Amino acid sequence: MILFFLLISSLQYNLVNVADYWIERDSLKEYFYDRLDLSVFYKDLEVGYFLLREIPSEPEKAISISTFNIGFKTEYLSISYGRLYPVFGRGLVLREYIDENFHIDKGITGISLFAEVGDLTLLAISGRPKNALFAERHYYISNDTTDVLRGININFEGKISLGGRYVRLSTKEDPAPYSFSEFFGGNLGFLLGYFDTYLEIAKKIAYNPYSGERIRGLGIYASLSLAFEGLGGLIQYINYDSLALGWGGARYNEPPIINKTGLSINRGNDETGFGISLFISPKYTLTINGGFSKTATHNKDKEITEHFISVDYMQDIFSGIFSIDHLSQNEIEPGILEKEEITPQIDLTFGNFEVVGKENFIKEDNQNYRESTISLSYTHKSLLTFTIIGETRTIKKLDEKTRWLLFEVSGVIGNNHNIVIRYGSEKGGLTCSGGICRYEEPFNGLKVSLITRI
Repeated sequence: MILFFLLISSLQYNLVNVADYWIERDSLKEYFYDRLDLSVFYKDLEVGYFLLREIPSEPEKAISISTFNIGFKTEYLSISYGRLYPVFGRGLVLREYIDENFHIDKGITGISLFAEVGDLTLLAISGRPKNALFAERHYYISNDTTDVLRGININFEGKISLGGRYVRLSTKEDPAPYSFSEFFGGNLGFLLGYFDTYLEIAKKIAYNPYSGERIRGLGIYASLSLAFEGLGGLIQYINYDSLALGWGGARYNEPPIINKTGLSINRGNDETGFGISLFISPKYTLTINGGFSKTATHNKDKEITEHFISVDYMQDIFSGIFSIDHLSQNEIEPGILEKEEITPQIDLTFGNFEVVGKENFIKEDNQNYRESTISLSYTHKSLLTFTIIGETRTIKKLDEKTRWLLFEVSGVIGNNHNIVIRYGSEKGGLTCSGGICRYEEPFNGLKVSLITRI
């Protein structure tokens, strides 16, 4: 018994649980989602359990992903089996990740080996990917396949950074055992005083499993950043051609997006462009940010252009942020040839009160309209926040409404729990993150979210 208690006392653990419950006011349709990630550590051994489970009102749409994780770690080497989220470089070759706010869970169930000696690291992975994406108020598996991913990533970090990577994708539709998809890539970077440069190149050689056609792709991402006291900037360049890793609804890489809206033309299949951003801080209370980006297909038939500027002023009891964003796009959203948005926004904080106002002037083809948002928040002792959000639109669109009102209460329970309760109506619309976009349906009802971190 004494040995048992000594063993228990030497255990350490991490637990993250995210639970959502929604219910619509009119139809009473319900939605429940839970994501659990538990890890227990004993000396060099790690054992864990991962669960993603969704139970909507329609039972046939329920999904569940669960995996037991086990790993062993020493000073220079670690070996793990379970749910993995590998990212090679900047994502041109491979990027599997979690975005809790956007409801994305792109992972691999398999084995990984990680070694680190000084500034040199090596990561090797092998497994079967399963991507859970969110749309129309429920999760779906975008790649219910038997695909197998294998890859290796080597990096050296220092004043000069150097990396190389290789990924192979095998599918049951491959016309021959040797006709898998391959990605080769490498990166080179320099840190010289105030300047930081980065260049990554990826090459794709693949066979289309449906047509048998041989496909070659190329991706380039380059950046130059500078950081002085009170002054900084970033220049980015992208050129992607047939860079998708995966077939059908499966996608296992996500090349960088250079606009802050997260909008992509086709997620690396045919995109080229550049972006420039600057910030100036003449006083510690004042910061000015501005930038421009342009992304287009190689033949210029589709295009995204963005301009933005913001002025931030912050003091102890008062802070204010004023910004203007301009976004124009050609043939990006389905059914819309041209769209332009000009969005001024102001965010003022007085002690425990915060007021946010936003006006979005929109032109879609030959139709002009406005979307307005205003919110008022009060925070009590940094533990409890009450928010009222009002939205209007000058025309009817998705749900034939032009006004929406939402009440929100968010708070901290103890040291490990955060809860958010929302009741009212939301207008929905297009939302994007990292190049993945979806339409959020209008919602009228109750949403409760509880996040636990131990």
